[in-house]
Amino acid sequence: MISIIMPVFNAKKYIRATLDSIVNQTYQDFELLLIDDGASDGTEAVCKEYADKYENVYYYKGEGRGCCAARNYGLNIARGEYIAFSDHDDIYDSRYLEIMLDFMNKNDVDFVKCGVEFINEMETDTDRYIGSFSEGCLSQRDLIPKLMFFSVAYYEVWNCIYKTSFIRKCGVKFDESIKYGMEDFMFNIELVPHIKKVGFVNECLYKHYKRSGQSTSAQFHPERVQDISAYALKEADILKDYQELLPKGWLTIINAQNIIGVIRYCMHSDLPYKESVQYVDDYIINTRETFCKTFFMPGRRIKYSVVSFLAGKGIYWPIYKLCNSHGK
Repeated sequence: MISIIMPVFNAKKYIRATLDSIVNQTYQDFELLLIDDGASDGTEAVCKEYADKYENVYYYKGEGRGCCAARNYGLNIARGEYIAFSDHDDIYDSRYLEIMLDFMNKNDVDFVKCGVEFINEMETDTDRYIGSFSEGCLSQRDLIPKLMFFSVAYYEVWNCIYKTSFIRKCGVKFDESIKYGMEDFMFNIELVPHIKKVGFVNECLYKHYKRSGQSTSAQFHPERVQDISAYALKEADILKDYQELLPKGWLTIINAQNIIGVIRYCMHSDLPYKESVQYVDDYIINTRETFCKTFFMPGRRIKYSVVSFLAGKGIYWPIYKLCNSHGK
């Protein structure tokens, strides 16, 4: 059985479509755990309606402590052999569970990830892009050199099915201090030391929406910059034990990728430019001791050297223009 964990908040406008995409799966051996994180717009009534109608849908009243606490509660009560996640306004492909579980059974992996269609409805014209993978399996040794170059889809949890035994053996939980994004990144990077083999399905089986009032990353929160800093330091700390597998200049790559993330987040918001610069400065200061030097790399990776060098000089606008595209 698969346990699907879904924290819910104020999503009355969208949650029926999400729930329908799950209860109508071609694979039906699952339990859906709806954990209410304090919804006040009628979402609770919709969840209870589905829990009454379907014997494998369960509603739990949470404590309003955030998405991470709700997910951790779900991990504690899950009865399935496998764990999956969903956001309350996203959509499963009708064969999502069937295809993913079939891959897991055939390949005996710790977890499997599929492609994601990212749909940003915050823009004037809806912006869509695909984060995908080549089909296959990777051992920990083969995975680690690729980690820094995957699509952002690798670092999410809702396009993934995990073995419950793997998560519980690792002892990894969602960091409940993170309230405004980066919790998925932190969760997945903390799994890395425990991985034996992971799998990838090249089909796009999950639709993730970014909407005003729904996504925690859709509005500006100063705490998110702190969370990106914390993630960058955590990523560097974990990967330092695998330096022989990593490309030269790996610290510069990590630093540049997270600088790009901070700059995109700040400068794509409604903040005045000077305030955006201050938040990027804060990231540089908070991580300077770890990322103190820029390693210059030729070829396709020169972008990371340029980003790290410019950021070290406090020159941010060219980075935003250079890197304002999708990816990690």
